Amino acid sequence: MSIYSDFQNQKLSNKSNEIDCFRGLMKAMKGIGYVNELHGTKYQVVFDNPLIPHNKNDIACELCDLLILVYNKTNARFTFLQNKRKFSKNYIPNTKISLPLRQRYLLGDFPSIKMKDPSLYIPNDILVNRTLDSIGSLGVFYYEYNTGNINMDYSIMNLMNNPNSFNGYDYDKNHSRVFHFNGIVNLITTKANGFQELDACGNLIDFEKNLLNMTIGEPLNNGNHPLFDYILTLIENGIKKDKKDLIENGIKKDEKDNSEKGLDEIVLEIDNILNDINNIRKEKNIRKDEKYNFSMPSFNFAIINAKKQLNIFNELKMKNSDM
Repeated sequence: MSIYSDFQNQKLSNKSNEIDCFRGLMKAMKGIGYVNELHGTKYQVVFDNPLIPHNKNDIACELCDLLILVYNKTNARFTFLQNKRKFSKNYIPNTKISLPLRQRYLLGDFPSIKMKDPSLYIPNDILVNRTLDSIGSLGVFYYEYNTGNINMDYSIMNLMNNPNSFNGYDYDKNHSRVFHFNGIVNLITTKANGFQELDACGNLIDFEKNLLNMTIGEPLNNGNHPLFDYILTLIENGIKKDKKDLIENGIKKDEKDNSEKGLDEIVLEIDNILNDINNIRKEKNIRKDEKYNFSMPSFNFAIINAKKQLNIFNELKMKNSDM
């Protein structure tokens, strides 16, 4: 199955709103990587903008709708994806869309940020010190009137441009303006640092292909990356949640088909994985008391594949230590 086909199974319609769509996308992407919702006031950040000299702490915006992380044995990428919904018949993918100025500025101009909720940790300079601009991205859900399906185009947020200038009042009121795509659809370029990056694509099939080919998002290729500890905690919390569900509900029938192990053996393996994560923490002196609250992957993804995922991150950590 593909993201596109799984997305169509989410029972969305032309009445579905933006939140319905990106939550459906989250479900369709299980097994591709980690996808977490960072939507709403809980995940707001304050940020620097030279056009807003006053009340900086009041100028806030959600960081994104979805954090998407994908990886293979040699690479890992993540992107902060902001979603929009455009179901009009005349919408053409990767052309133009109305965007709130704060959202466009945040993921397209890469300011220093600070989470409004101090219990949530994302480094303040994560956007400033990016390797690639696709750390910030835009996905527009659109309705295919010829098929009755919903699809999504993708682009680097920085490539959405408006020729006009904006003032502090516009940002203060968070006005929306029409931004035009200023890139080349399906163009992949090799940057000076050797990483490949996609400008844009027009549908979920190409989006999935480029995610798996590691041409979307910020590289997360070593244990010194400021989000590496965040990813470890993300994995750990997902495994703990699924361990709890496993103990309370037992092994589901469809999971029995994928594993010959008994309940006790799986729980023991989960505990070993959690121990491995703590060992990595000790090596990196990562604080164990930081608490994050994010939506977690499914039972199948977290338990059946958790050891493989942890091994991948171990390999990435070892690769960095050898450099």
